[in-house]
Amino acid sequence: MRNKLLIIIFICFFIIIIVSCTSKFDKEQRIVQEQYTEKTADLIKKQIDTLSQNLSNRLKNKEDINDSNFSIIKSEFNEVSAIASLNLNKEIIKILPVDFNKNYIESYFINNKIISNLLKRKGMQIYPSTSREESKYLIFLKPLFDEKQNLENIVIILLDRVVLFEKVEYKSFSPLPYSLCILNRNGIILYHANHKMIGMDFTVRDKPYSDKPLENLEKMMMQNDISYSTYKYDYKTSTIRKLYTWNAITLLNTKWWIILTRDLEKKSKHKNSDIFILSTLRSYTTKDTLIDAVIDNNTEIIEGILTEIYQLNPQIYVIQLADVNGKIISGWPSGNRTLGYSYTMRKNKNFDNALKTILNDKKEKIIHSSLIEGGEGTFSLIPITIDEKIIGVLFSIEIEKE
Repeated sequence: MRNKLLIIIFICFFIIIIVSCTSKFDKEQRIVQEQYTEKTADLIKKQIDTLSQNLSNRLKNKEDINDSNFSIIKSEFNEVSAIASLNLNKEIIKILPVDFNKNYIESYFINNKIISNLLKRKGMQIYPSTSREESKYLIFLKPLFDEKQNLENIVIILLDRVVLFEKVEYKSFSPLPYSLCILNRNGIILYHANHKMIGMDFTVRDKPYSDKPLENLEKMMMQNDISYSTYKYDYKTSTIRKLYTWNAITLLNTKWWIILTRDLEKKSKHKNSDIFILSTLRSYTTKDTLIDAVIDNNTEIIEGILTEIYQLNPQIYVIQLADVNGKIISGWPSGNRTLGYSYTMRKNKNFDNALKTILNDKKEKIIHSSLIEGGEGTFSLIPITIDEKIIGVLFSIEIEKE
């Protein structure tokens, strides 16, 4: 009886240790993600403020809407797709470029409320497009007044959302495994890393019905300008826990929620064959399927092989492939990979040194190192060689449990 009690106590203690370590890992990753969320929100605010100020300065009068001025604006801000001038009867006076589809302008409904806001604030304002089909554009409205300060014309500036916000993604957190989402106070997605989501309702996303947990998450966001939350997705083959962090910003009298999302954990529902990861990596680095795919730079086959390795070892955090230049070119699961990262970026000293060394001496290594997105992990790195020439490095990361 006493032995059974001791065994139970030991098991409970072991479980507590595992849970506490996982929580520590989650917390460290959350702290880093919160920092990048704040940075991303700040970059978006600065970018929109700078863009609106520059456009406002360049478009002070109706005469400023000309080919020469548009060319200058377009060369400096390639996210500007078109500029149009409308009278108060909503008739297009001028549109640049001249071959731009007028339907995008004519479909934008300028009502009395919008005109009232333009008269009240007199400066540039932001409006999302009003239909799902035109959701690729973000719209700036600027009122133009005559000498007696009567509203004379309304300038519409159409901005390509993908071009605009991909710049921020690159500057802010690339190649970290975060997805950017921008939400307005009506719960409409103004931008999403998955471009198909742009213009959708946040609580519906790509489903035909509202998702109750996402409704609760949206309410939390609207009530808190800065916070975080986790959310679990259940799929047929796996479950994924995602971490949401957000910062709200106010610009041009409108409020946006800047959200970063990433996978915290992915568990396969298939039975784990429990193959030791190091031996798995060794076996795959000698297979012609992977070697040929690397030589041919066949990203689809490479990702399929990495997915297969992960399914055999779902307990690992991520499996990735670096090329001969030390740049990560593929990985799985997608929510944890750091595509585009190179040891030349010098953000992870232990990993950078190990990868650089392997590319020279072609010898496998196991190291303990921090992750650039937070937390500690065990890195198992195996070179891929052909005729004694290195063509890449296959490596896995396991969450480190002390």
